[in-house]
Amino acid sequence: MSLGTNLTAPPHRNPLRGRAVEAATVEALIRHTHRGTSCLLTVEAPPGMGKSRLLAEAGRIARRLGTEVIDSLRAPVSPLRTPAVVLLDNAHRLPADAGPALAELRAQLADRPVLWLLSRTPGTDLPQTDIALCGATEFQERLILGPLSEPAARLLASDAVRSGLPGLTARQVEEAGGHPATLLALAAHQDRTEPVCTVSPGHPSALKQLVDGLLQACSPACRRTVRVAAVFGRHISFDDLIRVTESSPVTLLKHFDEMTAAGLVRCDGAGYAFSSQLFWQAVRDTVPAQVQEVVLRQATPRKPSARYAGDGADHPAAVPHPRSSGETALEPQAPRPRSRAAGPAADEPDGRGRWPALTAQQQTIAALAADGLTNRQIGERIFLSPHTVNYHLRKVYGALQVASRIELSRIVHLALGAVEAGR
Repeated sequence: MSLGTNLTAPPHRNPLRGRAVEAATVEALIRHTHRGTSCLLTVEAPPGMGKSRLLAEAGRIARRLGTEVIDSLRAPVSPLRTPAVVLLDNAHRLPADAGPALAELRAQLADRPVLWLLSRTPGTDLPQTDIALCGATEFQERLILGPLSEPAARLLASDAVRSGLPGLTARQVEEAGGHPATLLALAAHQDRTEPVCTVSPGHPSALKQLVDGLLQACSPACRRTVRVAAVFGRHISFDDLIRVTESSPVTLLKHFDEMTAAGLVRCDGAGYAFSSQLFWQAVRDTVPAQVQEVVLRQATPRKPSARYAGDGADHPAAVPHPRSSGETALEPQAPRPRSRAAGPAADEPDGRGRWPALTAQQQTIAALAADGLTNRQIGERIFLSPHTVNYHLRKVYGALQVASRIELSRIVHLALGAVEAGR
C-alpha cells in the first residue's frame, strides 16, 4: 500500500445498516473537535464486519458538519485551522515507512483539534500509530463491532440486490449470522440470478472465497485446528480437539485467538462456536468425507462390548434400526440395571438432573431422536451428516447413562416437561 493511497472504503450510496449507535458515537466525537478537543477512536472488528463501511460513514458525517477529512497520509492539508478527521482504515496494515509520515501529519495538525479514527482487527498491534500519536489527544475511545441484528441484516441484503430481483430468504439471512460480508457475498450471487444453495456442499463461490480468505489469515497450524473443529459441529468441543489433535490447552487457546481475530469463531460465554452456520459448513466442506469419519472415530474410540455384537455395533447409537435398514438409527434395548452405588443415577432414576449438562445441540438431537427421527432425518433437519449425528448421540447416551431410544425418549419427555412446567 502506498502512502498516497486512499485508506478508506469508497463512498457508499446505500445507508449504513445496524450501526446507529456507532455512528452516533462518531458524530459526538466529531462535535467534540468543534469544541477544541482532540480524540482517538479505534474501531475493532474481524474482517468483513464493516469497519471500512463505518469509516466511510464517518467521512460523510464529518463533511456534513464542516470538518476537514484526511484519508491519506500524504493528502494535502488545508491551511485553515478548522477541526479535522483523519481516517486510517486497517491501520495494522500500514506500510513500514508509515511512522514518519504519521509524525509529519501530526505536526501539520498540531494547532488544530483532530479526531484520529483508526480501524484494526482484534489482537493486532499498532506500534507505529501508538508512537506517532502518543500524547496527541485528550482522551481515547474504542468501538467493537459485533454481528448485525436480523432486521439490519435483512435491510443490508435487500440493499445489495438489484432492483426488481428477489432478496435473500429469511433462512439465508439467519445462516449468515449477521456477518455483513457474508450477506453481500450471498446477495451478489443472487444478483446474478443463479440459484443460491446455503446447505453443504453447494456454497456460492463468493462465500467460499470469503471463508478461504479468513482461513488464510490464520497460521497453518491454526487452519488445521479449525478444520478439525468443524467436523464435530458448529459448537466446538475442546476435549474432542485435544484428543484428536494431541495439542495442549495453551496451544489451542492460541489457535482460538487467531480464529476469533479472523472472525471464523466467536465466544458466546458458554464456549466457542463458529460465527455463522455458513462459516461452519464452508470450513467443514474443506475436510474430505473419509477424513471426517476417521476424525469422529478417533474422537470416540470404540471399546469391545459383549452386549452389542458385529462390526461397528459396539454402541447403541451405531445399531441399525430394523424398520429403516438404509438409515442409521438406534435399536431399542431394555434399560440397563442400575446399582444403588452408581451415584447420581440412584438419586435421579429418571435422568432429568443430567439433561441440563447437555449442550444445546445435543439437546436438539436428543429431542429429535426421541420423536422417532432416524440419524439421517435428524441430519437433514439440522444440516449434519448421519455420522456426525451418530457421534453426538453417543455423547448423549454417555451423559444421560442410557442404552436405548426408549430410555432416551422417557428422559427427554420428562426433562422437557419439567422445563415447560417451570416457565
